[in-house]
Amino acid sequence: MAKAKAVTIYGIKNCDTMKKARSWLDARGVVYAFHDYKAAGIERGMLEAWVREVSWETLLNRAGTTFRKLAENDKNGLTERKAVTLMLDQPSMIKRPVLDVGGKLLVGFKPDLYERAFVRGSRLCRRLRQGFAGVGSSRMRGAYAQSCTIWATRRVVPGWFRWWTYGEGPDRER
Repeated sequence: MAKAKAVTIYGIKNCDTMKKARSWLDARGVVYAFHDYKAAGIERGMLEAWVREVSWETLLNRAGTTFRKLAENDKNGLTERKAVTLMLDQPSMIKRPVLDVGGKLLVGFKPDLYERAFVRGSRLCRRLRQGFAGVGSSRMRGAYAQSCTIWATRRVVPGWFRWWTYGEGPDRER
């Protein structure tokens, strides 16, 4: 049996974007750990690892009030080192949420990216893309792979298998 991915969401409890992301995860039954980095802080090593993976420009929340309230000399001439120091001093400057899905980071809440991380990355979809062991022809494997794509984009189409197999569908004559 495949081991489930460890999921941790980092952010601030009362942030509206965080609430949307947590609602999205809850609605899909995703089990996750929550780390409030405003209350619990964030370790320098973890923040630096994030910066190496996604860049400090992606992590720094320039649209937030905390960043806008900074003195002009702090805003100008930002470097990686200076940005990391600012984010450590004031964690609310870190863009929210930061979602760690088995070691892969997603910054910000974008439902389509979350969908891809959890649905297309699922064991079932991986198996469908590789070719389902119990299915004989390549056309059938294509049908199964197409169903995976339909699931992943949340366009669940009743009768997809019939459409694929018999050439029927909403865009074809019967």
